[in-house]
Amino acid sequence: MPPSISQAVESFLSEVRFSPNTKTKSTYTTALTTWCKYLSFSGIEPLTSPLSLLQPDSVSKFLLWMSTPRKPSKTRSLQKVKQVLRYSPASLYVYQQGLLRALNYWRSKGWIAFSKEDEKSQRKAREIVSRKSQAHYSRRALQVPSDFGFLMIDAVNSIPLPDIPLERLEVLRSRALIYILFSTGLRISDACALTRQHLTTALENNGEVVVETKKTGNLTYSSFIPDAIRAIKAYLRARNDKFPSLLISHGRGHHNDSRLPSSRPNYGEPLSYTPAFLTIKLVGHKAYGSNAKLTFLGPHAFRHWYAQFLISQGVRLENVQSRLGHKSPVTTKEIYAPKPNAASLLSAARVLQVRLSEISDTKKGK
Repeated sequence: MPPSISQAVESFLSEVRFSPNTKTKSTYTTALTTWCKYLSFSGIEPLTSPLSLLQPDSVSKFLLWMSTPRKPSKTRSLQKVKQVLRYSPASLYVYQQGLLRALNYWRSKGWIAFSKEDEKSQRKAREIVSRKSQAHYSRRALQVPSDFGFLMIDAVNSIPLPDIPLERLEVLRSRALIYILFSTGLRISDACALTRQHLTTALENNGEVVVETKKTGNLTYSSFIPDAIRAIKAYLRARNDKFPSLLISHGRGHHNDSRLPSSRPNYGEPLSYTPAFLTIKLVGHKAYGSNAKLTFLGPHAFRHWYAQFLISQGVRLENVQSRLGHKSPVTTKEIYAPKPNAASLLSAARVLQVRLSEISDTKKGK
């Protein structure tokens, strides 16, 4: 008798040998959990439904569900946020790979009847949609203005330093965060995970530091420019504590709280994603105006801008890859450089013309 879907998932996760990187298993667990969530949404209960119910179009329908726009909640409606995708193109790819590997395992056990070819033919139609989705995100990346990073730095530096200790800390932390993202192109989650040890390493290596990314476990070879280091040091001096994180929570409570910031609940915990992203949005509206429609101001805005800046400066794609922590330069190219570097090509064309003119002049001189 075939197992239930939940039992099959548990069997796959417990019996399959994953790579030494434990985050691979964690990623596959998340992928299959999301798949089970989709099944429940579709009226199939994973705990009681047998695995034999699966059809060849299981993967394609799962991908379609993940990429279908959802209606914004009431809170988002108040913020005038348009429809958003359920999952990013990167998540679509990773979750698809997790489900495909699970299907191969279940097929080897004889728990599902349809072949790999049956499933693949059902998925072909979905691949066209995926390419369009990837193209959408590539275009979105290219829409980040070339002066974005510099305007954000000017905006955060223009915020005056208040006399109230907590408000002063908030401004200094905003400066440190913006300078870190400007200098490294890290994801927000990785920036929030930086510690004093990272700063010490950077100081010992001319600003260079290796950071393990939280999302994939890949290494990113980052660099803190001198101004970024000064902003971080100014924030740490104002904190005057020994907490290991470079960016910390300032605790719960009102801004006009008369207590010292360090006595507030949760003070000293690593800064979480939400307040970090809100800081970026606030500084962004200060840079471009409160009424500006900043469609590019997403969680990866700095990352897109940083990658595009490096590419525009002629940095080789594999070096951009190492800065961003991608496993393959193909990922870097698809997301951040889907089009040729026009500036580099124009420069090369000018060199060709100069060389050709020199040869022609030489022949005329003879």
